[in-house]
Amino acid sequence: MKNSRQINFYLHDQDLLLLENYLQKIGFQFIADRMPTPTFIILNSLKRQKSEPQRLLVLANQTDKIQFLTSQTDHRIDQNISPIISVWVGGYHAEKNMFFRGRLFYQTHFLQDGEWQKHQEEFLKKAEQLFKWFKRHFIYQKEGIFTQCYTSEAVLQAIQKQNAKIVYQQTDKKIIFADYQGVYETP
Repeated sequence: MKNSRQINFYLHDQDLLLLENYLQKIGFQFIADRMPTPTFIILNSLKRQKSEPQRLLVLANQTDKIQFLTSQTDHRIDQNISPIISVWVGGYHAEKNMFFRGRLFYQTHFLQDGEWQKHQEEFLKKAEQLFKWFKRHFIYQKEGIFTQCYTSEAVLQAIQKQNAKIVYQQTDKKIIFADYQGVYETP
């Protein structure tokens, strides 16, 4: 049984705006991953914040299905049970002239009392609708520097005309990135 679906991508700012508009059109709200209290923080945008690169998508009529995990410092949405789509925004960082990878991810089933349960049909249909839309609007790269990721014409042009790079991996100490000439690592 396939319990999850995901799409990895490199998108430009105008692509993220297109995605954001479509998500709102089909009924998704953007919510923060962490909150000071167990109430939703509704966001106006998918725009990436350095401290919070992840956004969650919830259907406006399914907020009552969301479960919280509570720690001593904050409240997080239980992504293993809740009908949400996780979005790691990625996007373009002009000061570095680099594109960071983003990801859409959701679970089709969740484990409850030792049994696999399927998420509600409405959520699954909307999530599948989003994935189909995404695949129609963006370019899948089977090989090359975008291996197994979606991208857009805007990203391809930025790499060719502005010598932008794409980031494969980032840690506190280094960044591994690529362009059409090769793969590099920061010292």
